[in-house]
Amino acid sequence: MRVPADVLVQAHHVRISGPVVYPRTVPPAAEPVRLRRRPRIALTNRRLPMANAPAIRLRGRNTRIRAYAVGRWNRDPLTDVAAACRSSVAVDKAFAEAVGNARRAGRTWPEIAVALGLSADLTSWPEVSAALATRRQVMLGRQIDEGAALQA
Repeated sequence: MRVPADVLVQAHHVRISGPVVYPRTVPPAAEPVRLRRRPRIALTNRRLPMANAPAIRLRGRNTRIRAYAVGRWNRDPLTDVAAACRSSVAVDKAFAEAVGNARRAGRTWPEIAVALGLSADLTSWPEVSAALATRRQVMLGRQIDEGAALQA
């Protein structure tokens, strides 16, 4: 038996008496619709996002995490400061969430302090945060002093 060209023969089911064929008509192929692209016209005074904006990318795991500066830095020093600050805030939020998870898991402040590389004598959040702030201030002071010494 010859099957017309506009009929699609689907897979058949096997029965004892033989295969059963279910023909189905196939609709004619529609012509593809071509969409025209609209030209990009700036309708507002908003600035477009800066290509290659400065950002900080963290890579690595556990004790081997490194920060890399990506994008175009050194165009405007204040833009660089703002980008570094935004990245620092994002890391601080992740840190706060991790500390909160540790506290909800039943960890004590001395255990958290030791995990942060601080003294086990610290027994409350104000003490831990003060020790972290001091450590951060010392580290930032060294970096900023080295940068100022290179400028002189």
